Amino acid sequence: MLSAQSLQQIDTELAKYPADCHRSAIMGALRIAQTEKGWLAPETIAFVANYIGISPAQAYEVATFYNMYD
Repeated sequence: MLSAQSLQQIDTELAKYPADCHRSAIMGALRIAQTEKGWLAPETIAFVANYIGISPAQAYEVATFYNMYD
């Protein structure tokens, strides 16, 4: 769903946090996805959540709370 370049950027974000704290990378990961796609569709949010290992609901909470995400 995302390009290899975007996934590599998300991996860089994930590397900033311990393995048990990958949820902390969700804001950066969503920003990367939005930059590639132009906006965040529910499917994109779910894909990013699954990629970093959190529930889609947790990612959706972040995406809908902050006004920097479209």
